[in-house]
Amino acid sequence: MKSPQACCATFLLLVLEASMAGAVEIEPLLKEHGCRTCHHDTKPNIGPAFKVMAARRCQDRSAALAGIKSKLHHGVGHPRSPLADDQLSQFVEWVCSIRQD
Repeated sequence: MKSPQACCATFLLLVLEASMAGAVEIEPLLKEHGCRTCHHDTKPNIGPAFKVMAARRCQDRSAALAGIKSKLHHGVGHPRSPLADDQLSQFVEWVCSIRQD
């Protein structure tokens, strides 16, 4: 039987691995559309940090999708982004996955 510490360490490694996999998948999308020019993960830049965006918008994923889509396509002060619907869904899932409760 594994010790509680070993189980905890295994769990943390699996969570880290999963979060890194998500980051690897989203990074090309962020670079392709220039998101990193204005947004960082944790600190504000020209635009809000992705974690701040997640805290503001991700209480409800469907509302987050609609709100972020509206901001990207019609937002004042935000360049229009030609994200396809599947890319937008992937982006919203990623943003909501980094939300800190």
